[in-house]
Amino acid sequence: MIISQGTTISYRRLVLYCCVITSSITFLARANSSDFKKGLEAFDDKNYSIAFQQWQPLALNGNKKAQFCLGLMYDEGLGIGQNTKQAIYWYELSARQGYSLAQSSLGHLYYKGKGVAQDYQQAIKWLELAAKQNYAPAQNTLGLIYDKAKSVNRNPHKAIHWYQRAAKQGFEPSANNLALMFLESESTAQDHKKAKKLIEPLAKKGIANAQACLGLMYYDGKGVSANYQQALKWLKLAAAQKLAVAQHALGVIYQNGHGVTVDHKEAVKWYILAARQGYADSQNNLGLMYYEGKAVKQDYNKALKWLTLAAEQDVVQAQYTIGWMYYNGFGIEQNYQHAADWFAIAANKGFALAQTKLGLMFLSGKGISQNNYEAAYWLRLAANQGHDVAQTNLALMYAKGQGVPKDYNKAVEFFILAAMKGHPVAQNKLAVCYEFGRGVDRDDVFAYVWHSLASLQGHKDSICSMDIIAERLTASQLSQAEDCIREYLDYSKS
Repeated sequence: MIISQGTTISYRRLVLYCCVITSSITFLARANSSDFKKGLEAFDDKNYSIAFQQWQPLALNGNKKAQFCLGLMYDEGLGIGQNTKQAIYWYELSARQGYSLAQSSLGHLYYKGKGVAQDYQQAIKWLELAAKQNYAPAQNTLGLIYDKAKSVNRNPHKAIHWYQRAAKQGFEPSANNLALMFLESESTAQDHKKAKKLIEPLAKKGIANAQACLGLMYYDGKGVSANYQQALKWLKLAAAQKLAVAQHALGVIYQNGHGVTVDHKEAVKWYILAARQGYADSQNNLGLMYYEGKAVKQDYNKALKWLTLAAEQDVVQAQYTIGWMYYNGFGIEQNYQHAADWFAIAANKGFALAQTKLGLMFLSGKGISQNNYEAAYWLRLAANQGHDVAQTNLALMYAKGQGVPKDYNKAVEFFILAAMKGHPVAQNKLAVCYEFGRGVDRDDVFAYVWHSLASLQGHKDSICSMDIIAERLTASQLSQAEDCIREYLDYSKS
């Protein structure tokens, strides 16, 4: 079985910037006052123990800025042991006095669930207090929560509102995130132009994420005219900064020959760079290239290594392929139970190939207990996604009453779907249904048509049946059948 490689590139794979208060003196300088100037100077010189000694008495006396600084040092383990509980304690003392940096930091800890139970409502509470004081990092994190968090109702309007407020202050991460929202699948051409306006200045400043995003816009023709050379230019700039999504995108471009000559060796080079950074899609594609021996010597052990890494990150294609390797004993000892386990993981995520294979294993009882009802369940899921092998086998089950009520009408319905996709067994069985009037009115013309199409793919039963039926057709009927065959062949080419 040929396993197609994952060659799509997602904008949402670009890392969404989420600015946290860091040890940068830039943030602390905003809190400058003569009371702890010596602490700031020590902090700037990375003399963290001296900074702590300067700030601790001030913090104990209720100085909100010093309290925040202690929280920051405990949060990041600067000069003292990292202690998130102590960080939260000092952040909260400062935040309750209305200090925006502390409110933002506390909200971010709740957002990430760092040292506390993840709590989006608490995160929103503290972040909004900071955001209303026009603190851009808090506005950006609020945008992220409404844009991406799963535990609250996604609210694109609120996300855009907060991103825009931060972006208007010149906060580059929010401009990046806002542009990504404008590039969502449901976005319009007007949105794409807005995205370009936001992203291009950031890309020209050398921000890797923005360079990758602009490269992908040129790749897809979103907000700009499609231009593979421009896409390569910007993606290579981002890849040179070791941005994995850009490296992966270059792998896809060279693998598919978009604007360049197909070059699997170059694709492998970029996939390796991204895969080593833990980029799951590249790990999957690299594993598949080792599996198929594309631009590299076929090596099932290396294939399994990279596919396993991708599978552990929930790449469904990798999970299915590992199942396929266990099923066939490619590079590992054949084990149908392990194969079924991997197929089940991928099938439960809606992967049609895995659903089909799992259904067929239940149907045959190979490696797992034979169960027609389970077989029908999984085959139906895959059939409803348009998988022709599943449609054909489900149709056969309806024709036999195997795991489902016997129903030739249903059988014909699924045979037609698979036959139109060119599945030879479905074409043969559909021809038989027309030949004997099972689930459809008896019709020798259509029986001849479908037997002929199946015979073109070497189906032996149809080759014999076609000649027998042809003897029963008039010249007019035969001409009508030949017209149908030509129409189907033209349709299948398109």
